[in-house]
Amino acid sequence: MANPRLTCAVALTLLSTSGCATLLAGTSSDVKVMVSDPPGPATIEVRALDGQHRQQVVADFTTLKLPKQHDYVLVIHRDGYASHNQTLCRQISPWFWLNAWAAVPFVFGLSGLAGPSNWGPLTIGAWGLAAGAVTALVDVASGGMWTLATDQVVVNLHPAR
Repeated sequence: MANPRLTCAVALTLLSTSGCATLLAGTSSDVKVMVSDPPGPATIEVRALDGQHRQQVVADFTTLKLPKQHDYVLVIHRDGYASHNQTLCRQISPWFWLNAWAAVPFVFGLSGLAGPSNWGPLTIGAWGLAAGAVTALVDVASGGMWTLATDQVVVNLHPAR
């Protein structure tokens, strides 16, 4: 018969290395960009503020797949029109906060699912804390802890002066 402590430890380790926010929300965001007025294609430049990511598209409507670990500036321009700059900022994903709250019962030894009651709250709490820390590290390293504040940008270009 398998050792219940070992079984529980392996299960918690496997679950903790997955990165909840990374699995549930992914590491990139789809951002829809539309140039609505005047209609027609424009050049859409995407620049990460840290210089790690650059992309350029010519379209009047496109969906950009952007890694979540950066803040971005979109520069939209067309001949004869003033450029439009749009900042896309990242924020911490609600899924990342869920990881922290999910570990609370384990940290305080309140979960009967963590193992036999004779293990004691300290052992269960230590595993819960370790699982939460590893999961958080996976989300931080992969960029899964972030989400972009907006998923849609609509731009009206104005004639250049």
